[in-house]
Amino acid sequence: MSQMKRRHFLQFAGSTLATIGLSQFDFFQQADRYGRVLAQGTPRKLALLVGINRYPESVSSLRGCLTDVQLQKHLLIHRFGFNPADILEVSDTADVEPNRDNIIRAFEEHLIRQAKPGDVVVFHYSGHGDRIRDPNPLDTEECRAIGDCGLNGTIVPNDATIDRQGSEIIVPDIMGRTLFLLMKRIDTENLTVILDSCHSGAGTRGNVRVRAANSRARAGTDDILVPSAAELQAQETLRSQSNLSISDFQRLRQLGIAKGVAIGSAQRDQLAIDAAISDFYAGAFTYLLTRYLWQITSTRSAEAVYSDLERSTRSLAQSTSNREQVPTFEYQPESNNLQQPIYFTNLVSPPAEAVLTSVDPPQFWLGGVSSQNLSGTAGSIFSVLNAAGEEVGAIEQTRRVGLSGEGRVTQGQAADLREGMLLRERIVGIPANPMLKVGVDRSLAAEAQTARTELAATSRVEVVDSEGAIDCWLGRFTEEDQQRLSAEGEADLPSVGSIGLFQPDLTRLVDSFGLAREPAIAAIDRLRPRFKQMLARQLLAQLLTAGTGSPLRVEATVFAAGSRGNTLQVMTRGAQEIQTTAIDTSTVQFRSGSNLQVEINNLETEQDLYLSILVINADGVMDVLYPAEWTAPEEAARIFRGQKLTMPRPQDETTFTVEGTGGFLELLILVSKEPLRQALSVMQSIARGRGQSRGALGGLSGDEPLDVLDQLLGDLNNLSRSIDRPTGGVRARNNTIAYDTATLAVLSAVFEVVA
Repeated sequence: MSQMKRRHFLQFAGSTLATIGLSQFDFFQQADRYGRVLAQGTPRKLALLVGINRYPESVSSLRGCLTDVQLQKHLLIHRFGFNPADILEVSDTADVEPNRDNIIRAFEEHLIRQAKPGDVVVFHYSGHGDRIRDPNPLDTEECRAIGDCGLNGTIVPNDATIDRQGSEIIVPDIMGRTLFLLMKRIDTENLTVILDSCHSGAGTRGNVRVRAANSRARAGTDDILVPSAAELQAQETLRSQSNLSISDFQRLRQLGIAKGVAIGSAQRDQLAIDAAISDFYAGAFTYLLTRYLWQITSTRSAEAVYSDLERSTRSLAQSTSNREQVPTFEYQPESNNLQQPIYFTNLVSPPAEAVLTSVDPPQFWLGGVSSQNLSGTAGSIFSVLNAAGEEVGAIEQTRRVGLSGEGRVTQGQAADLREGMLLRERIVGIPANPMLKVGVDRSLAAEAQTARTELAATSRVEVVDSEGAIDCWLGRFTEEDQQRLSAEGEADLPSVGSIGLFQPDLTRLVDSFGLAREPAIAAIDRLRPRFKQMLARQLLAQLLTAGTGSPLRVEATVFAAGSRGNTLQVMTRGAQEIQTTAIDTSTVQFRSGSNLQVEINNLETEQDLYLSILVINADGVMDVLYPAEWTAPEEAARIFRGQKLTMPRPQDETTFTVEGTGGFLELLILVSKEPLRQALSVMQSIARGRGQSRGALGGLSGDEPLDVLDQLLGDLNNLSRSIDRPTGGVRARNNTIAYDTATLAVLSAVFEVVA
């Protein structure tokens, strides 16, 4: 099977990046000139979007697939120039319901019969997947590795009833064999297929659901799922229409996909997550894909998009379920589709986070906003962009439900608004008192109410139920947990009866468990520093997701002292728009014991900037690397306009030495228009308490990380409220921290430490 060689991407527990999905990798290429419009004679663009939440009783229902359809629809229309009339939805709430016959009929009538050579076609499916017996199975290295060479992956329609005939269970699923033949019949090479489903496991775990129909639940342990007669007949008809012999069909399947490119949300033995994001559900992969494509500054190749999303999907899956989810990528053999745009068409609009869907009152779709920045229900302010990407007004968000926002015009004229105008985050409304959302698991039994009361009395903790977004669960490690994890080969398990923290899908957070039979109140007291550490990382994640999109023109390069042979470069969206080269997104390695240097290039010609650098290790411990001069931190942090600053400076009398092996370190580079005086003040106090005048603080512990970040938020609030804009001053609501992206850029440089 033809498949792009996968790169080595990030897997590190506790890092900020493991909680955010996308960060600096949202913006890689030089910006296109804004305001490009479709030329006359542009090929037609067709899309079929299928989403299924509701299934019969034998298959667990899902919650995020209809959101996926809307995510794709708005993206295709407003960033890729699809005509809404050329997008067909087949879903629980659409005019066409997603049963087996309707899905195949829609594919044939909307895509196969209408597409002409040169046209662009997109097929997206979100729902359950499964695996059933393949009447003519392939023998590939991938299937041999997991022992399922006799099976074929399927799309599970909403009429997934079963017909038992002895030990065989006949299901109406649409097989991968059928999808191959349907793709083959489309009369254009410009085809993109996206499947947000999986074929392993199933059910509900905590507040996370898995997009796999689960063969055993649909049948029985010893039963075999087989395709229906209608399915096999459909394959024969399609094969005949394509003039393929059985041997030719098998040979082409063995080579790879029929045409175009195909991206799947997970490997065939992994889980695709139906994730709780803020107050709504969506496929983790679809959410990241569409958000990423909203924010990139120019058209990127399918290879580049996949590379970025492999890492992002893995990170989000680990943060919500502590499980592996690595997307798959295939392209037509002996084609250059690897280098083609992901949808075989260029972007037609500037990067943005939202789009106006109605003007009276202003309503908008927030498909490009990060999950962290959605957390504030009001207070965010968006710049309104004209066709050239220029700021012509502002809208304050006053209300949000899921990904639908409502607001009021604060600058410009409401009469000038038009549906389809793009919105870009200007001020992010961060809750003034952010809280860690903690659920109480039923394993605490009689102590559950005591735990809720104690948690409610814990500073910066909010007790939540099982619905919606949750940061972690408090629960006991049970005998069932021990048996399951032991069977999976895990070692060093907690004692049965010990209390600790679990991920949203009830997989354990390592090193959070205490002694067996520890009272809930004692466990909560022990875990209070952990709660603050987790909240601090979340705040950093929110700053990072907004700060990378800053219009400040800043780039940073990390390299080993005395050598430029192995460098890591990151930059803001503002810097991307004036660059002429792309950034290599492969992981950079530095040897343990290396002394690193960080070079910051201030590309602003009329503005001095100020620098701070934080570092987070694989265990989530935060340290302050820069400023390294605590007697005069403001001047040590200044980067003069149009100049570069390389740290550490000779007068700092310190080094940035990399230690350890086999893990990842993350540098968070904060560059602001004014000194971060409140944050610097608390850092100075920490340094004085340790008798330091120079160098890194040696790791922040206890309340220190949250204290630093609280003061940093105060700095941002002051800077954002005082900034002058060409369109006038802006104010966030009193119950929010105003983070104006023009005041602070936040960049993340992640590298691997090797022996």
